[in-house]
Amino acid sequence: MSFSNKQAVIASDAPLAVAGAQMLTTTLAACVACDFHFGNGTRSWVLIVSPLFVFMLCLSMVSMQFVSLGAWVVIRNLGPLVTLFTESVVIPGMSVRITTATVCGTLMVATGAWIYEANDLDFSLVGVALVTLNLIAAVLERIAQRHLLAVRKVDVSKPSLMILNNMIGTIIVSIIMLVFVPNDVSRLWQAMSQSNQSAMWVGLSCCVGVSLSYFGILLQGYISATSFMVLGAMTKVLLVASGVIFMDDASSMMSWIGVGLSIIGGCMYSAKDSPGCLGRPLFNGKPYVLV
Repeated sequence: MSFSNKQAVIASDAPLAVAGAQMLTTTLAACVACDFHFGNGTRSWVLIVSPLFVFMLCLSMVSMQFVSLGAWVVIRNLGPLVTLFTESVVIPGMSVRITTATVCGTLMVATGAWIYEANDLDFSLVGVALVTLNLIAAVLERIAQRHLLAVRKVDVSKPSLMILNNMIGTIIVSIIMLVFVPNDVSRLWQAMSQSNQSAMWVGLSCCVGVSLSYFGILLQGYISATSFMVLGAMTKVLLVASGVIFMDDASSMMSWIGVGLSIIGGCMYSAKDSPGCLGRPLFNGKPYVLV
């Protein structure tokens, strides 16, 4: 989705309209499922998760106008570092293990991000600030989802959760566009009508967005928010390679070292549940859990 979003934003120059189209498509797809159930926890989800979801998606689209795909990837890879601290120290009851693997892995991810940014050809303070805000929103959204799905156990069906996120998001983005960028929709429509390639990228962005929305919610009920962020980080090597090949992103040796450290850090984190020294807890042989 990151690659198709980047291409759709470049082709249309209408990031908010692309985000709105993606959320509207996901809302309609969820309605087709006809599995509607809004029980306990609906209000909490609407007030906490849905606004964070909208904020994250809109910042993601807008930031892609200012940074390379590689820079977007490595900054977002800092997510596990933030979620690890938040889940293990700030939020009680999340039961996240702090081991040699988690500490070394997240620090390597952070170091790799710093090295890549220092060698990025298209470095932009505005872009870095936007992606950082996007990262914060993503971390908060994942932790909130994890808490409501696995700890408080909201009584809402998965398609209904998709509808809540994306229908509310469509409304919010429509209001923002109407007030601040009223030409975004016309630019998107013009780009899609004049270029089959633009229409393809926007359509692909919407289709993949539907899949990610459903399976993301489904998966978040089974793994921690930190593991979710690491899982995303582990898929990014193909994205970075695509940026180098198709978008002239940074391709120096130091850039690849930064990417490599980021990916290896994700691998080390994933070893936290495996036997051996990397999976051993750091605190007195027991998992560090704040209850």
